[in-house]
Amino acid sequence: MNKFWKIVFVLLVLLGAPRGAEAATLGMNPPSATFEVGDRVILQVQVESGVPINAVSAIVSFPPIFSIESISKSDSILNFWVSEPSFSKNAGTVSLEGVTLGGFSGKIGTVLTVRAKVVKDGSGSIAFKSGQILANDGEGTDIISGFRTFSYEVKPKTGVSPPVEKTEELEIQPERPQEPATLTAPELIVSQSFGREAVIGTSRYPQSQTLVTFQSADGTKIFLQGRTDDRGGFLVSVPSALKRGTYSATALVITQEQLYTAPSNRVTVIVGSPFSDLSPESRLVAIILLLVILYLGAVLLVYILKVRRVRARIREESREVQGTVRKSFKLLNQDIADVASTREIKKDLKNSEETILEEIKEVGDT
Repeated sequence: MNKFWKIVFVLLVLLGAPRGAEAATLGMNPPSATFEVGDRVILQVQVESGVPINAVSAIVSFPPIFSIESISKSDSILNFWVSEPSFSKNAGTVSLEGVTLGGFSGKIGTVLTVRAKVVKDGSGSIAFKSGQILANDGEGTDIISGFRTFSYEVKPKTGVSPPVEKTEELEIQPERPQEPATLTAPELIVSQSFGREAVIGTSRYPQSQTLVTFQSADGTKIFLQGRTDDRGGFLVSVPSALKRGTYSATALVITQEQLYTAPSNRVTVIVGSPFSDLSPESRLVAIILLLVILYLGAVLLVYILKVRRVRARIREESREVQGTVRKSFKLLNQDIADVASTREIKKDLKNSEETILEEIKEVGDT
């Protein structure tokens, strides 16, 4: 029992230990700065991670103090864009969603570069409205742990009155978009592989990279990378990181020449396990609790069985005592019937007393 509780304690300690090596954050570079009205600034959206990653998506919100002029993906660690990065001058937002083929193992990487003009004085921060960082672990685990905002202070232009500018309605076009798909799309079906639901694809392109996208009803996406075999086929197990619900899955193939296919047909995948809604830490807690419950149930069962055995033994001993008493008094009755056997009565009484006391002692010892 002591060993069992020691094991549980160690597991709980490990569970509560910091897991910084698996955490990843999105932030701006530089993290803070001071500007003057009219300055043009260059800010980088960066990811920082302790483990390899394969996909990043985010929406960055700029306050009206800044007017976004352009975005650049030329230095990005993402080399395949699921949707072309874009920005809105009116809303003051930048949106991005891309994949780094083969994974990115560096600690810090630039995702997107934003060029903006400072149009008002004041202070505040540029923040992330949403964001996702997927680990390159074959499961599409979202490892984002937080966002690092960009704090700034804007002062009026030195020596002149601050200019009064309005954000122009004209949208500045981003860099030339990614080349369109030119290859034939793969075909997908849903099947079983080693007891797990899987997506199986066929294509015309052997030994090429695959990108399978699982999308939930609320639009959340998980990307899994793989490779086709010598015949152009590929298989991807439904990732355990998916929460319970209905998902649509599509796939595309990217050749060594960086040519890629149109998206495949869309298939439906249903994830129904309650454990899918839990994080890995929560699953471990649930398993530990289940083991504790099973252990306590086993201890209780052993106790109940032991009590039943003791009660059965007591009943058996009681029956033996009753039999001995009846037998002893039967002898007494016989001796009393013979008046001449007074000495025998005393002897039988003594023997009966010793026998009854012995039986009662045995019952008490149980």
